[in-house]
Amino acid sequence: MHVDMYILFLYCILKKKKKKKPNEWKYAVLFEDDALINDHFLELLQERFMELKYYVPNDEKNEKWDILQLFGANWCNPWNLKKRLLVKYLGHSVYQYVSGFALYTAIFAPISSFQRFLDHCLPFQEASDIWIGHFIKNGFLRAYMTCPPIAGEIGGASVIHPDKSFPKYSISN
Repeated sequence: MHVDMYILFLYCILKKKKKKKPNEWKYAVLFEDDALINDHFLELLQERFMELKYYVPNDEKNEKWDILQLFGANWCNPWNLKKRLLVKYLGHSVYQYVSGFALYTAIFAPISSFQRFLDHCLPFQEASDIWIGHFIKNGFLRAYMTCPPIAGEIGGASVIHPDKSFPKYSISN
């Protein structure tokens, strides 16, 4: 997805939120146009969110995390040591990014983090994942990922279904 579409989408979310009652919307999921999910996505998201809250405790106002990456691509491959050395294993399926950032295919984040991102991280000076990686490395954004991923990408094998190929815009259950 083109960077301008992200900005437009985030802007629309925040405009809608301002029309809602305070604290009515706390989180948002952002998908690129080539993201794949299956019928169990919401259940898996809730499960992974509970794991994140377990490993990032005492955070009622969501001040200790900004992004939960739902599609870590090669970062989840245990044999890709170059990528795995850039994340810290916390437990279960939760990893914390220490340096860098995977694809922006599917993320879950507090609305307040989207606002911080718009206020401080624009304009993009590189590809979105590389640019966000700079803010993670310097500690401005705190990002986590879930492995195995709960979202995939259109085209070829999906990370959540590595034994199948998805040449079309669908995912099996």
